[in-house]
Amino acid sequence: MKEKIPKVVKADILEDDNYKTKIIKSPLRSGASVSYDGNILVIGDVNAGAELIASGSIIVLGVLRGFANAGAKGDKNAMVIANKIVATQLRIAEFIAIPPKDDKKSYSGVQMALIKEKEIEIQQIN
Repeated sequence: MKEKIPKVVKADILEDDNYKTKIIKSPLRSGASVSYDGNILVIGDVNAGAELIASGSIIVLGVLRGFANAGAKGDKNAMVIANKIVATQLRIAEFIAIPPKDDKKSYSGVQMALIKEKEIEIQQIN
């Protein structure tokens, strides 16, 4: 017996118990700025010179090269998730991280930045 697959529902705003989610269906170029009281989901790359500011978490289905500020209103449980995080500056709540410019590590899989022991830690998700 074949399993039925539900139809995909197009949505620009999703809600969970804590935050709504703004969905951006295109890459963000230098100079673009998105600020939202909730989560932000970007389908595409976030280029250097672009910025994302969210009171909740930030998810990028692409490479994050720009500025990202998750938990902008102090939510220490917020996260930044992307296919690759090479942000010019990364903030979660009041914590700030600037990746080293000479980081030439090879990454495969999704990366997640979160607060661990009072600092931002980037973890590999395999």
